[in-house]
Amino acid sequence: MHPTSRRSPPSPPAPGPLAAALLCTWVLACGGASNSEVRGGLGVLTGGTDTSMLGTFRLADPSFETEGALRLLVLRMDRTFHAELIVSCASKPCAAVAIDGGYRQIRDLPNPSRANSISLYAQYTDPAAQQPVDYNLSLRRALVKNSPLVGLFHQDSPGDPAPYFELLHPEELWCASPDDCGQQGSTCQASCTANLCGCE
Repeated sequence: MHPTSRRSPPSPPAPGPLAAALLCTWVLACGGASNSEVRGGLGVLTGGTDTSMLGTFRLADPSFETEGALRLLVLRMDRTFHAELIVSCASKPCAAVAIDGGYRQIRDLPNPSRANSISLYAQYTDPAAQQPVDYNLSLRRALVKNSPLVGLFHQDSPGDPAPYFELLHPEELWCASPDDCGQQGSTCQASCTANLCGCE
């Protein structure tokens, strides 16, 4: 009778080269970051919410309204959005419809810890045809000159030299209720008056 040999359990597989490289790059970039900053950054790296792309965005040039542009876009922490879509400019002011739906943030190499674009998806009723319309739109991150805030822009097709429309990230937050304020990152006891967040 031969003694039973004991085999040690297999070692866990080593991370793939791409995952290891991304993690190392992120850790080096963080330097002396605190544990909470590291956890937050890793959350974004693995699909958490990039909070710099939350909040209220408005059409950069209100005098330039055109069909298909967004007059207003509100991005919430729970990955839902509210928007005003311009559907007709046959008369001024242009007619818009309210859209409520969901969105996802999209990350690109070489910096996957930051969302570079968002993809909106929803369904709304076309006011002219009274038919449901599936709505999908991608918006890219835009840098705002002399500001730490970000903007968003949409191009009709990739490679266009100028954006079809651009949204800026103003200081004020749009709201339908005080809950909208907290969902956009407001840290005060918020109130909602005339669709604008305030602090009580």
